[in-house]
Amino acid sequence: MSDRLPDIIRPLHLADTRQILSGHLPLEKMLRLATVLRNPLGSVAVELEFGIDEQKIRFARGHLQTTLDLTCQRCFMSMPFTVNTDLTMGFITALDGADLLPESYEPVLMQESGCSLLELIEDELLLSLPLVVRHKENECQVKQVDVAAYEDNHEVPVENPFAVLERFKKGQ
Repeated sequence: MSDRLPDIIRPLHLADTRQILSGHLPLEKMLRLATVLRNPLGSVAVELEFGIDEQKIRFARGHLQTTLDLTCQRCFMSMPFTVNTDLTMGFITALDGADLLPESYEPVLMQESGCSLLELIEDELLLSLPLVVRHKENECQVKQVDVAAYEDNHEVPVENPFAVLERFKKGQ
């Protein structure tokens, strides 16, 4: 096991030799992820165990843990988002190999030359982001208004859209 994570990995070789990688990757180096972060400081803890399963599938199982500083889309304030996720990747060398993987594996297409560990982890973090970033209602600076209750208690005048034309016509 090594504490320093390599920039480029050869997952097929790591699986053949049943290696374990453990360490931290800086969030600020993840350029695609940094565009959605309020503050790209910090790191992601990575633990990956490579191997070959009973079906001769080369895989990596692991865990990612970090806290991302996102912007709430309701109040535009900082919102910490904890990522604490397990992952299981099945490595394939051709696109048609994805159909042969069991559903529990996320297919990852590999090149012989290897791949960037940073980009692989960045992809997983991007996939873990919520579709809409919002605080829980009781934690948000902006309180939601119950529109239905407001309309029940307040009569909202509805003007005929053609009233302006009628006034214009009478004015001539």
